[in-house]
Order: sequence, then C-alpha cells, then structure tokens
Amino acid sequence: MMLRMGFVALAMLGAGLTEQQQRGREIFLHGQTDSNHSIDATLGNESTVVPATLLPCANCHGDDAHGKPEGGVRPADITPVALTRSLTLGSRSRPAYTPSLLKRAITMGLDSAGNPLDNAMPHFRLTQQDARDLLAYLDVVGSVSQPGIGDDRIRINVLGADDLVVADASMYGRRIEISRTRDDDAFLTIDTSADSSASIAAATRDGMPTIATYAAQAATVANIFILTASMQDQIAALETYARSINSRSILRTKDCSGTSHIATDTLVLLTSAAAQNCALNSLPAALDQRVIVAAPMPPTPQGNRDAASAALSIATSVLAQLGRDVTRRTFLDALEHIYRSEHAGLAPITWSSQRHVGSKAVWLMKLKLPEQRLSGEPGWVEGE
Repeated sequence: MMLRMGFVALAMLGAGLTEQQQRGREIFLHGQTDSNHSIDATLGNESTVVPATLLPCANCHGDDAHGKPEGGVRPADITPVALTRSLTLGSRSRPAYTPSLLKRAITMGLDSAGNPLDNAMPHFRLTQQDARDLLAYLDVVGSVSQPGIGDDRIRINVLGADDLVVADASMYGRRIEISRTRDDDAFLTIDTSADSSASIAAATRDGMPTIATYAAQAATVANIFILTASMQDQIAALETYARSINSRSILRTKDCSGTSHIATDTLVLLTSAAAQNCALNSLPAALDQRVIVAAPMPPTPQGNRDAASAALSIATSVLAQLGRDVTRRTFLDALEHIYRSEHAGLAPITWSSQRHVGSKAVWLMKLKLPEQRLSGEPGWVEGE
C-alpha cells in the first residue's frame, strides 16, 4: 500500500505486543521503522539497492509468516515452530535456526546450514537495533491475536446510524457483532455521523481500520477510508459545472459573506462547509437558482443510514472474500481493490492504494430562494 503516513499507528494493530515487538512488526509488515533512518534491501548480486518498503517480509511470507506461493516462488514458513526445528527437503537439510543464524539469513541470505537462500530473498541492511526488534517479533509472529476477532465473533463499531437495522449474519463460524460506541476491542469502525473527526483522529493514533462518510481533506492515513468526495473534489465539481454552462462565478469555501451585491449573471458556488455557515434566507432574491451548493451526498433523512449500510456491505463482502484467517492488514489491502461499488444514496465507490477517498463525484443543488429549499439539480457532477 502506498498511503503510509499512519505507519506508527499501524504498528499497534497487534494487541499484546511489547514495544520492541511492535517495532519489529513494523519492519516485518512494512519494511520501515518509526525512527529517523530508512532500511535498504539488496537483490541478486547485491548490486541493486532498493528501499525495504518495496520488499517487506510480509509481501512474500504473509502476515502470518507461513509463506505465500506466487509466480513459481514458494517462500519459506518462518513461524517460530518452523524455524526452531531441523528440516530436510530432498537432498538438502538444515539445522534449527538460532537467533544469530536467523539474523545471518536475513542480512546475508544464508540458511542455518550455510547454504545460499533463493535469489528471490532480499538481503536486508539492518542496524543492530533493527535486527533485535525484528527477531523479537519473529518470536511471536503468527500467534498475535487480531483485535475484535474471536473464535465465534467479529466486532464492528457502527457510529452515527442508530436506525440501521443489522440482520444476524455469520461468516466462517463467526457472527457479526455490532457495537454502537467506539469499542477499542473492535476489528473496524464505521462512522457516518455528521462529524467523524473524532473517529478519524482516534484511528490515526491506534491504527483501527475506519470507514467514514466524509473528511474535509483527502485521507492520507493507511487505515482510513472515506466514502464520499473531499473538499477539493467539491471545489473542482462546482467550478466544472460553472464552466459547463459558460457562467461567471464566485466561490465561497467558509461562508457566503460578500454575496449581497453579486451581479445576477454570476453563480455563487458554495461548498458544504460554506453552506453550513451561511444564512441562506439572507441572500438577495435576485440570486434565485444562481446559488449552487455542493454536498458529499444527497441530504436525505436516511443519509447516515444509507452510508452506514454501504460501508457495512463493503466490509462484510471483503470479510467473506478473505475467509477465517483475515487480518487487519489483509482487510485494508482488500479495501484498496474496491471498484465502483454501487449503493443507494452514494456515488459509486472506488478505493486504491493511491486514493482512499471513494469518489470524485459531488452532489450539486440549486437554491430556490422563494421556497427556501434546495433542488436536486444538476445532481452528480465530477470535477475535471
């Protein structure tokens, strides 16, 4: 994944780890540390040096360290059980790994018998502290429980949609358990309240996967996904609409101040934030149907419920795909492959490694001043 500004928080995804194991987990999963230095890796004859973030251990060995066969390469099982026993494969054998031999394998590419490992195995340039941290995590990898997941349940926080009725559901022997508060022992938080900033701030700190309806700024933290367009998308859509009808326009992003003497051939473009801080009944009658208001989604009484239903539908679909061995990391990776997922009241949702904001389409409305209401036209508009 490319959105890694939240990597410190993501190190906390495993409950019960020591600080050293958390640092080692970050190296294992993401090839990086929370200190001020980077980690390099070499390939082949060591002439090619790349950032370890491109080749973290988990990419090949998997989050659980059991190895993920791919492209004809079968990475080794590097769980503690596998590494601490001797192994014979055909004519080749090796003794059990010790900490020093495991460090040698990681940094020099030699197995515990001194044989070269497969050329696909990078050699990591670790500091002594990095090596100690990584080995500490490798002592427990595969045995760390996932927050919010038990043998018979997966807990999901759903905030801001108390009227959402959730049918009893079970996946791979686990029932979906809904919490209406932000429980720390949950796998995921869905927040469709009018202001999800508290959930977003908490997710930035603790790494909990979080789906929210709206965020003023585009999401830049790896574990946060937004259903609707950002503020910048609103501005782009408003300006695109004004150009499409060849109209002069002024844009307001904070409030509607300075609009009382606007020429009647000019559109007043208001973002959702500006509209919230604007006394629309104070606008001059001459601006009837000349005020265009942006919104992340159509403002309906059931809007929060629709958003929560969409987020829960996406989440449960992904959980069903990933099976019983789901982890927060595999869940987040899978969310980055959601493409044009369609749900009532929302523009189609697409997420990728480059963008965690679900849509660029914005709901635009005209203000009918005599009636003091917003009409649902022009509707969905995507900025150019």
